[in-house]
Amino acid sequence: MAVSKRNKMAAQRRSVSQRKRAAAKKALARRMGNVSRAREFLQGEQRRRAELESDAQFVSETEELRRGFDVAYTHSPTLVDSFLRRYRLPSPFPLQQRRAALGNFPPALRALFNNYSRYASRFGVYFRRRREPAGFEWRILTAAGWKFHARVENAHLQAILPVPAEESAEYYFETPDLQVPEAVEKLIGARTAKFVQLDDVSGSSVLSELEGFAYHDRGVTFILHRADRPYLFCLIGEKVSKQLLDQAAKGVTAFQQQYYGRGKAGRPRELMLRKKAIELLNQSGRKKEIASTLQAGVSLTSRQSFLSRVTKEQRAIEGRTADFEGKVKTGK
Repeated sequence: MAVSKRNKMAAQRRSVSQRKRAAAKKALARRMGNVSRAREFLQGEQRRRAELESDAQFVSETEELRRGFDVAYTHSPTLVDSFLRRYRLPSPFPLQQRRAALGNFPPALRALFNNYSRYASRFGVYFRRRREPAGFEWRILTAAGWKFHARVENAHLQAILPVPAEESAEYYFETPDLQVPEAVEKLIGARTAKFVQLDDVSGSSVLSELEGFAYHDRGVTFILHRADRPYLFCLIGEKVSKQLLDQAAKGVTAFQQQYYGRGKAGRPRELMLRKKAIELLNQSGRKKEIASTLQAGVSLTSRQSFLSRVTKEQRAIEGRTADFEGKVKTGK
């Protein structure tokens, strides 16, 4: 009887879990407009998660932000919940409201939340507070779309179609049936490019002003937009050759190196090895013994050197976290 009761309870739990998953899928389909787009997102989410988990910069920034949010929530849970409820999703539209709201926060929390906003925008993720086990986890944002059409009016973007008064225009820019050249369509289909068409009848927008002095018909103009974080635009001249575009790619690489630390030579950071090293360092044992278990086929000296770098990084993070906690406690 006891076994039968346990089996029945297990079946009930599975049934509840299945209903929750089904409800979540329906909600996703409603939010994304149709079932096919929801299915595409779920298929791409796994690939995107794997990409992020192998991105050294993402892993490092996530780790430090999580520590900061853990500290902030310990001392100011209401402020953290309020911020994530209103601004956890990256969007330029409520930027002014966010800045005004953060102006009333203590400086340390304001810096943390601004760093989070840049992080979320850069990597296309957001934080969600987890109850069990307590902490913060990252989730992947649903893609806003791949082809967009808008018009410029009064220095702002407006949707082509009418927008309900209670909704934001940003949700009406996507235009899946927008006609583009076949070569561009292939890139969009492979999810390696997006396309935006802007109708600017007045000719008095900031884009028109920019094009008026920066356009180079035989070359490429690099436009650095220093906003909440740096962005690079390329204005392509009508006579530009493929050879010149290949050469211009070096300029893009230079931008990636300078502003994002990307495109550097050398092997990618060994994230799995680093994760293992951190786990071992949290256990008792001499560093020489820990280093000997890290990686086969590599000299002990190299393993000790790698472990020393990881230890130094962890101490730096812990030092910054302790400094941040001190500022949060004192309201600085």
